[in-house]
Amino acid sequence: MKLIIPAAGMGSRMWPITRSIPKYLLPAGKHNAIDYILLEAIISGVDEVIFVTNHDNEILKDYFYKPIPDNFKLNYLRFILDKIQINFITQKERIGLGYAVLSALSKLNLKKEEKVLISLPDMIILDKNYKLLNLTKNLKTDFILVKKVPLKDTSLYGIIKKNGNNIENIIEKPSTKDTPSDLAVIGRYFLDGNLLKESLEQIVDNYKFNEEVPLTDALNIFIQTKKIIALEQNMQCFDIGTFKGFYEANRKLQDFIFDFGF
Repeated sequence: MKLIIPAAGMGSRMWPITRSIPKYLLPAGKHNAIDYILLEAIISGVDEVIFVTNHDNEILKDYFYKPIPDNFKLNYLRFILDKIQINFITQKERIGLGYAVLSALSKLNLKKEEKVLISLPDMIILDKNYKLLNLTKNLKTDFILVKKVPLKDTSLYGIIKKNGNNIENIIEKPSTKDTPSDLAVIGRYFLDGNLLKESLEQIVDNYKFNEEVPLTDALNIFIQTKKIIALEQNMQCFDIGTFKGFYEANRKLQDFIFDFGF
């Protein structure tokens, strides 16, 4: 299974720190944020990772490709590189998350109805029993992970409106007054790659200069053709793209050690 990780953003919510350190390399306990994402990917059945980067992100390539010193503290990195193939795609323009995902999908030769996993690298999810992550191996239906958030925080997320378990609509950062629910999208998408590409291409066809290409709009087009389940699970989430989430991650994960026994 293929995983797309959009990593071309400027990390502006975390300036000035991310002026010199990309947010996916920010520390979360004893590890960098991207380590959690990749180990999660391996557990989920991913064997190929596609990073969408920009011209300033050579530091990410160095993280994987520089010689790894023979030290047990870096065994996790050798484990990652042994399990998955890592590729890089350079995004020509920074015009939104949707364009980053489309840049990757346009390079992939996907089979009919083949699903891809998309993980946003600033959202760390912990599920010690791996129950949630194993769903990508077994669940045939397209899904997006969601989590209940306080109503006062709905303006920070994409919020879903659903009918039963099916997503009817996703509203980007609604006010507390206008929000259709308290269920927020938390940066994990498991979707039909070809249909998502077609949906994104419709958005790009109507693209206007200086606008971003939003992933949310493409997902709302996708839903018109094929259902997406809102998969709600009780899990620990840390949005390290915010100072509050970054501090919370480091407080909660200071003693966390990766378990290779899966």
